Amino acid sequence: SPSQNIRKHFDEFIDFIDNALRLKTNKVLVHCSAGISRSPTLVLAYMMKKNRWTLEEAFDKMRKLRKIVDPNVSFIIQLREWEKHIITTSATTSTSDMNDDNSGINTNSSSTRSASNTYCGSTSKSKTDTKPCSDSVIIVS
Repeated sequence: SPSQNIRKHFDEFIDFIDNALRLKTNKVLVHCSAGISRSPTLVLAYMMKKNRWTLEEAFDKMRKLRKIVDPNVSFIIQLREWEKHIITTSATTSTSDMNDDNSGINTNSSSTRSASNTYCGSTSKSKTDTKPCSDSVIIVS
């Protein structure tokens, strides 16, 4: 939804991805209903923070992997705010373990079988906004 505050989930999402990538499988699948706006927004936030990239740099890299990525206007605004936040804060995260070609993003469908953590998000305002779910995917709804 264009009015959704997705930025409030950026830090939690980044921590989750970092933890998942430390596991033996070193793979994570991020998915939303269409794979066009919500999940790409979260992955863009991750790429920006971990690589200290601008939104434009992260977006260009992602578009090479998935051409249909098109975050809604509200999400772009929130990513711009995130970009300013990253620039103005001193990040201590190392990017040495990120793959230069795809920044830790595996678009290969086989990653769905070997991911080992799960995070489910919801747009509801209930306390169940973030909860474990089955299978090995990150679902952003």
